[in-house]
Amino acid sequence: MIGVSVVVKGTTNGTITDLDGNFSISVSQGQNQLEVSYVGYETKTVNLANKTYLTIQLDEDTQLLDEVVVVGYGTMKKRDLTGSVSSVKSSDITLTPTSNALEAIQGKIPGMDIVRESGSAGSGVKIMIRGTKTLGFTDSKGEKIRNTDPLFIIDGVQGGSYEDLNPADIESIDVLKDASSTAIYGSQGANGVVIITTKKGKEAGGKITVTYDGYFGINGWADYPDPRMGDSYIQLRREAYRTENQWSSPADDINIFSPEEWEAIQNNQ
Repeated sequence: MIGVSVVVKGTTNGTITDLDGNFSISVSQGQNQLEVSYVGYETKTVNLANKTYLTIQLDEDTQLLDEVVVVGYGTMKKRDLTGSVSSVKSSDITLTPTSNALEAIQGKIPGMDIVRESGSAGSGVKIMIRGTKTLGFTDSKGEKIRNTDPLFIIDGVQGGSYEDLNPADIESIDVLKDASSTAIYGSQGANGVVIITTKKGKEAGGKITVTYDGYFGINGWADYPDPRMGDSYIQLRREAYRTENQWSSPADDINIFSPEEWEAIQNNQ
């Protein structure tokens, strides 16, 4: 394997294997062990025992993820990033019938709060990742200004509006939430980074592929209860005030109805 690390145990004397997996290293007298390590494999200690030629076989480490994530200034195992990187696939996005891709993933990413800006049809959403991390300031009108919006990267291009994207055209949405994963974006990533990747054409082997998405709903009249009228309504008011010890007999009716209601009752209206 190429790029395997070989170090004399207890020292900084080391090398890496070449394209064919070969390596050479000078060992001082009394140094009898080599440490051989590679991502996704168990570190192995090899005893030299005055040998000048070695054949080394590494064993896969099933407890490690073999996937490596590239972050701002280096790499680290994906296991170390599971708390700061979340991903939602296309199949999860299209489960919710909405025209807003971010509203479709509401409640699916830990630490990401997505709230509708208003109840109006077509209104956007307000996004906050792991709380408020931006200091606010007061403008000339005395209004508090604070920007908590994350940075959006759409198909590798910074900026753009996710509201213009059809949720069915999105391949995945990745959310970066910690400083270790947003370092490459500098201060612009302070509120988190949302990376949107859209679908691309795929070779179908000469076959025609058709995809259809459809939604339907049923609307009907609301079933309201029948209103109380006449004596039924009067008795309801009496019982309500009886529980508060404000009514004990019809003589108290004048105290539990407004003047307009009492006049209407007297006139059998």
